[in-house]
Formats: sequence, structure tokens, C-alpha cells
Amino acid sequence: MFNLAMVLTESAARHPERPAVLDDGRAWTFSELDRRADAFADSLQSDGIRPGDAVGLQMANGAAFVIAYYGILRAGSVVVPVNPLAVSREISHIMKSAELRSMVTESENLETVLRADPQGRLPTMFVAGPADPPTRRIRSFDEASAKPASSEHRLPVMRPLDSTAAIIFTSGTTGAPKAAELTHGNLLSSCTHVTRDADVREADVTLACIPLFHVFGMTGLMNTSVAQGLPLVTLRRFSPDDVFRLIEEHSVTRTSFVPTMIAELISADPPDRDLSSLRRITSGGAPLDVQHVAGTEELFPAATLLEGYGASETTSSICVNRDRGTRRLGSVGTATWGTQIRVVDDDGRAVPKGASDIGEVQVRGLTVFSGYRGDPEATAAAFDGDWLRTGDLGHVDSDGYLFLSGRRSELIIRGGYNVYPAEVEVVLTSHPSVAEAAVIGVPDVRLGQEIVAFIVTSAQVEAQELDAFARERLSRYKCPREIRFVDDLPKTASGKIRRAVLSRDGNTSSEV
Repeated sequence: MFNLAMVLTESAARHPERPAVLDDGRAWTFSELDRRADAFADSLQSDGIRPGDAVGLQMANGAAFVIAYYGILRAGSVVVPVNPLAVSREISHIMKSAELRSMVTESENLETVLRADPQGRLPTMFVAGPADPPTRRIRSFDEASAKPASSEHRLPVMRPLDSTAAIIFTSGTTGAPKAAELTHGNLLSSCTHVTRDADVREADVTLACIPLFHVFGMTGLMNTSVAQGLPLVTLRRFSPDDVFRLIEEHSVTRTSFVPTMIAELISADPPDRDLSSLRRITSGGAPLDVQHVAGTEELFPAATLLEGYGASETTSSICVNRDRGTRRLGSVGTATWGTQIRVVDDDGRAVPKGASDIGEVQVRGLTVFSGYRGDPEATAAAFDGDWLRTGDLGHVDSDGYLFLSGRRSELIIRGGYNVYPAEVEVVLTSHPSVAEAAVIGVPDVRLGQEIVAFIVTSAQVEAQELDAFARERLSRYKCPREIRFVDDLPKTASGKIRRAVLSRDGNTSSEV
């Protein structure tokens, strides 16, 4: 029996007055967070929320998110992180799929949540920040999480290791988002391997600019920092200026970015700040442009940029490059502690390490999820025996380093030839005038699919120049037949490009 909320309780016992969360100029100690999480757990239980009940958590990064997260777990309930930018239709889907019994949100999102629940099926909601006077149904989160220091302090409700602790909704790139169930054991194992494989140290200070509702930020940054008793600096909305400011103000030593953040940081005006405290940067969530490694390490002179790889269904990372001496640029690294990885061909046969053949990446281990809530068919389809099918394509070299080639669902088959978008995108973004690129396949009567590239430029460039640039670096069948210049690319809140919403209506288009 266990409860992940124990990591907060134990850190509060070891370091009661140590700063736990540095949020918008205020430092919250571990004892404060633990006491407030305990108070919120009491409020949930008083409102009839029972162990195993699902509670939505829709908040931006900050101390309130951390308090609510561990308070929900402390009550033995299941935490369901929700994107603060989600619209009513998306929230309604989450409410039904996860069978929410309550919801925690911020005042600016309350009307959106209410529209998602027109029949009032949620018996209670907790709202942080200024709002109308509380009602029987709508409660103040600030009051619900307040508790005198002298009041009774109870231990978290113990749960089986294999019971669900969190439900993470997948990005839905291949259909409606699915509810991936992560257990207390999954989350504890993730804390363990991140501490070991990411070289977490006693004096570390972590910056969380990746959303904490996303599995990458939740497990790799928040849970790990709380478990190790380390300060967590939170940023509500990403901006290069704020990142630079917080690193200097709090002597941040480790953080994580998605590649789109890295591109923005490199493109920003050179900061007049001391960034020498930062020693480790992890990149994940999307393929990293190798060209950005040198620029990042020039910007942060004492830091090493290390690429990793994971998924919602694997409680975040399953591969990581561990340090500058052993990293392999272009690879997402080797398997994390407690994890096994293999690549299988189209017939389901394992591809030997060292072979260049590309196949589907499969994984098994301590952090692999238990299944999709309420969807046994999708759960069964996600596994090949006890191996999770990631849907990602790649190969493993003789030393165990994984190299990704793209998504199976994103695979473009042009005239019988397989084209992996990630490979084409890496080439296009290596052009000095290209800031970002996204490659998709569109229907073509003659070839089955044709290749289209969406380009965000950093300087003036013509389509013909990019075409010639690509033809010098790619086989002809891999080169885009159409280039569309756009102002920006549609992305999820975690920074992934939303290929499914790319259309034929770019700002400008040029056949090549």
C-alpha cells in the first residue's frame, strides 16, 4: 500500500522550512504546502469525494496546482489534469470519459467549466482566485485549502500500488483524446528513474515552464522536485524574458523545454543576465533540431542540453541522454532505469540492435500505464503481449541508443516509398532562414500521397531556394512538392505541432 502524496509529507518532515514552490514572488515552504494539501483533502472528503473518485484539476503552473494535486491524491482520489486553455467541448469529454466527481479550476475558467456541465452533474467545484460568493456547489479553493497550523494532521489514504493515481488525456492526434490511467506505482517509479538518470542533486533548483498538467512537467519536474525536497520555480506562461529572469533570480540549475521553446529562446534578444547557474536542460515532447544544441549551450554557458523521449502512456520519459560525455546527438538516448525497449518490423519480429531497419518502438517496464479508462478495446490494441506499442518509428544502435524517425500514423507513402516527416523537417529547419517546419502527406490521385511542407521563416527566402536546399540533402522522393509559408504552426499546449489541423489554407503557397 502506498500513496504518492507521501512524497510531500516526507519532504515536509525532513525540510519543513525549505522553500518548496517559488511562485510569482512568494516562497511556499514544504510544511505550508503539506498542511494546505491536507486541508484540501479534508474538504474533498467532507464533500463526499471518496477514494478512487476522479477530480479534475485545471490550473496554470503555481503553488495552487501543487496543493490541489497532492490534496486530491492525499484523499485517495484520482487527479485528472486539464489544460487551462481547454474549451467547453473538450472539458465535457474529459468529464464523461474520466467520470469526474469534482473539479478544481481558476476563476477565469469557471464559465467555461460551467458550460461544459450544463446539467450540473458535478456536485461540487472549487475555484481559485477572485470569484462570486461561494455557493453550495461552487466553493472557494483558497478557503478549502486553508488549515490552522495547530490542527490535526492525517496521513494520506493508502492505496494499492497498482491503483490509479492520475488520468492523463492523450493529445488526440489520431482521434478523440483517450484517458490513460497511471498508477501510484507508475508515478513513484518515474520519480525514482528521473532522480537517477537525470542526475538530480541535493542543491538543485528546478524551473517549471512546461505545463504541470502535462505528464512531462508533472512527473519530470514537479513530482521529482517534491520527492527530493527541492525548490520548484513555477512560470504560468512561457516567455523567454521570464525564463531568463527566473534563472538569474533563483539560481536555477535544471529545467526542461520542448523544442519550440528552445527555438524561441535562441531567437530572443541576448539577455543581459547571469545564466551560469543552469547546468542541465532536458528536451522532449517533439524531435529536437540538432542545429539548436550549440545555440542553446552558447546561451546557457554552463548547461548541457540532453534529449529524451517518452509518452503519456509511459509516465513521461522512457529514454534519455544522461550527460555530455555519453550523449549522441540525433538520438533520444538509452532506456531509463526499469525500462526495456525494442523495435519490431511489420511482421512483429524484433529488429536486432545495430540494424538500420526502421520499425515500431515498443516498451515495457515499471512506468507503463495500466490502460485506457473505460476502453478495453483501445487498451488491448495498445499492447503487443506485455509490450506497449508506442506508434513511433525508429531503430536502436548497437549500444542501445534509440533514433526516432517519426510516427507510424504520420508516415507518408508516396508512390510506394516511405517518407518520415521528421527526417524532412530536420533538413528544412537546418536552413538558416527557416525557424520551424512541419511536413504532412496530402491525398494524390497518382501517387497516393504527396508531400507538403509548412514553413515559418526567420528571414526572407523563396520556395525555389528551399526546394534546391532540400534536393541537395534528401532523395528526390522525400522532397516536398509544395511549400506553404505560414505565420505560425498550430501547437498543443505542450508545444507539439498539431499536424491534423494543418490545411491547404496557408498564408502563401508555392508549388515546386
